[in-house]
Amino acid sequence: MTISKLLVGLFLLGLGQTALANNWYDRGNGGFVLSCGEQPLMVLDAYEAQKRYYYTVVYSDKTDVLKKAEEILSRLKPIDPVRAQVYIDWLNNFYQESQILTDTEFMETPDLGLVKKPKDCNLEQVIFQREPSRLNSVRYIINEKLWSRLDSDNRASLIIHELIYRDFLQGMSLESTSERIRLFNGIILADKLKTLSLQEYIRILQEDLHLSTYVYNGITLFLGATDTAGRWRSAPVEFYDASKISNGRFAANQFVKTQGFTYFCMSSDDVPNGGSVTFLPDGRIQGLRISPALEDNPLCSYPTLEVQSKDKKVVVTGNNWTFDDNGRVSVVNGTTAKAVYSLIDYKGMEYERKITLGVVPSVETYYRFDSDGNLRELSLGGRPCILRDLSLVRFEPNADSRVWTVQINRDGELDTKLDICNY
Repeated sequence: MTISKLLVGLFLLGLGQTALANNWYDRGNGGFVLSCGEQPLMVLDAYEAQKRYYYTVVYSDKTDVLKKAEEILSRLKPIDPVRAQVYIDWLNNFYQESQILTDTEFMETPDLGLVKKPKDCNLEQVIFQREPSRLNSVRYIINEKLWSRLDSDNRASLIIHELIYRDFLQGMSLESTSERIRLFNGIILADKLKTLSLQEYIRILQEDLHLSTYVYNGITLFLGATDTAGRWRSAPVEFYDASKISNGRFAANQFVKTQGFTYFCMSSDDVPNGGSVTFLPDGRIQGLRISPALEDNPLCSYPTLEVQSKDKKVVVTGNNWTFDDNGRVSVVNGTTAKAVYSLIDYKGMEYERKITLGVVPSVETYYRFDSDGNLRELSLGGRPCILRDLSLVRFEPNADSRVWTVQINRDGELDTKLDICNY
C-alpha cells in the first residue's frame, strides 16, 4: 500500500467516525440548479461564484463528465493532495452509489441559507444525498428529468458539490446550510487555489469553510469544530512562513507509523483535538504531545515505539515525543497513571517499576535514544537501585519530585552506579 493510499484511507476513517455527529446525517441534503425559463439550467454554485463572489468560472475541456470533474478537482492537489484524492476516489464511485429516478420530485431540503437569484428564476433540486442506511441503500438520488437538461459542465459542477457536501456531512462543523459548500465549489471552479499560499488556504478552511482537518506531510491536523452552543471554534495553526506550518493541533482520529513509531485512534467523537504537534522547517515532525483526555478512550491509545533488543523488541510509550532531524524518536516521556507495573528487558538487563499494592501512582517515565535507535537513558519513575546479583534495576517510589534516570551505553550495559536495593 502506498503512503498516499494509506493517508486517503485514514482520512476516510476519520470522516466515518464523526458522521453521526452531523445533523445532515438523517435529514439529507441536495444539489440545486437555477431554472430561468427557456435558458439552460445552471448549477447554483457556479452562478454564485460569478454573481455573488465575482469569480470567473473555468471549466475543463474534457468531454466525459467524470473526467471533467476529475480535472477540476485536481486543482486541489498542489495544496491539499489528500483531500483531492479522497474526492477523486468518491468521484470514481459516483454512479455506482447513485440511483436515477424518473417522474420524481424532491421536497426541498431546508439547507440553502442565503440565496440571491434573478427575479424570474426558480431553484430546482437535482440530487438528494444522504448517508446510506436501511432507509436508503444508495447515497445519491438523481432527478432524471432535470439531470438530462444539464450540460456536461454543470453535471460536473453538481457532482463536485455533492463530493464537497459529503466531506462536510461527515465532518464536525454541524453546518445548517450549504452556503460554505457552495463557496468551496466556487473557489475550485474558478481555479482560485493556484493563487493561494498554504497559510491563506488553511485560513479559508477554518474561517470560511469550517472544515475540521488538513493533512500536512502525513499528519492530520485538527482545524476546529462546532461547540455545544453551535459556534465554530478554530484551532490554532502557526507558520514559519506562508508555505510552512510550524505547529498545530494533532487530530485524534488518525494512524501514523514511521521508523518504529506507531499511533492509532479509531474514534475522535469525544476528543477530536488529540494534542499538539510541531514541525521542522522541512515539514518533518519535531514534537508531539498527546492529549491526556485520550488515555481513557478505549478506541485510542498513546503512541508506542518498538526498540530492538537483541533478538526481540521492547515497546515503550508516553504522551510526550521528540524527534531528531532524521525523523527518529529521540525522547519519550510523560506522566501516566495507568501503568502500575512495568518491566523492560533491554539487551540483557531488566528494568522494573516496583509494584505498589492498592495505589495507582502517577508515574513520570523517560526514555532517551541515540541517532541509531539505541536506548541510552531510562526512568520508570521513582529512585533506582540494583539487585545484588546485578541482573535487575528497580525504580522504587520516592517522595522526591526529581526524575531519576540511569545511563546505558550502546551495548546495553549500565553506565550509572547504583546503590544495592534493600530487598
